[in-house]
Amino acid sequence: SAIYGNGIYVAVNRKNILTSLGKIHWPARDSGSLSPLQSVAYGKDRFVAVGNEGIILSSPDGLRWNIEKSTTDERLRGVAYGNGSFVAVGYLGTVLTSSNGRAWRQRNSGTEVRLQAIAYGDDIFVAVGWDGVILTSPNGVRWTRLGAETSADYQSVSYSSTNNVLLARDRCLVEQTVFCRRRRWRETFNLHQKPNHENRKYR
Repeated sequence: SAIYGNGIYVAVNRKNILTSLGKIHWPARDSGSLSPLQSVAYGKDRFVAVGNEGIILSSPDGLRWNIEKSTTDERLRGVAYGNGSFVAVGYLGTVLTSSNGRAWRQRNSGTEVRLQAIAYGDDIFVAVGWDGVILTSPNGVRWTRLGAETSADYQSVSYSSTNNVLLARDRCLVEQTVFCRRRRWRETFNLHQKPNHENRKYR
């Protein structure tokens, strides 16, 4: 997981926090934590990294990191920033929110399924996880689960600003779900086949 903010690139690779000014040299930084890190986000002039055992770190510059008080011991797998809030997701449907990256509050996601990743785009958070779970929220507090089209274990989700869609992919890179908020449709298709737009599911 990697992010750019405040003139610096920051990446986490489980054991280390890596930083770079020009994407060529990536020196490792001491996180102060023994827990593996899984994801990093940037917002409100602050970096936030999350990982196993509910670990949450924050930094104003990507170089100096503080361990923040977490409200869970569950493994956190993803974090994103949007609409004035950081939102982290993880095992057993865990969702945490923070307005500043330092003080965190647990939220009810409505599921106990493992949440693997989260992204923000087009004024909405989308969290994905095992068993085809796709959750949406405007603010990280109130969550809506989309009807299941697949039992795939979703591994990642990302926002494409080119066509205003969020892309969720399973861990075997076989299935992909496209979710478009503005046009209110989503579609699941095999990555090795041409999409059939007649199968779009409208919300």
